[in-house]
Amino acid sequence: MNELVKTEIINILKAKKWTIACAESCTGGLLIAHLIDVPGASEVINESYVTYSVEAKNKILGVDKALVEEYGVASSEVSLAMAKGLYDKSAANICIATTGEAGSSLTKKEKAFCYYTIIINEEYYSFITDAEATRNEARAAFCEAIYQQLLELLDK
Repeated sequence: MNELVKTEIINILKAKKWTIACAESCTGGLLIAHLIDVPGASEVINESYVTYSVEAKNKILGVDKALVEEYGVASSEVSLAMAKGLYDKSAANICIATTGEAGSSLTKKEKAFCYYTIIINEEYYSFITDAEATRNEARAAFCEAIYQQLLELLDK
């Protein structure tokens, strides 16, 4: 993970006096863990959830199970619903939600993908990123892509 990107995000959030929250599925908590690595992150991290199961997405974020049935748990629609649920639940200026498939192998490279939604003060942005990687490499690659995208949005 690019340390400069993480540090720049934390510094921007501090300067704006903004907070961030995450709802993670396929990234499994790694997304927020990368930010926690940065000294001073406690000033901007609001809350974070690993909502890996459909039940957790429903219970914690209010994601309708019918939406999951219609579009699949790994979909842009579910990512958006997760982000909206987190935004409604938290007081964070920035909410990020991830869902996708990180692959099943710790040693063999597989096609993996992640749908993610970033909400910045009621502005919604949805994306997809992918990787040909092992499971943990894919999760790390997703986090890298998400934080690079967030930095671009914050620089607008």
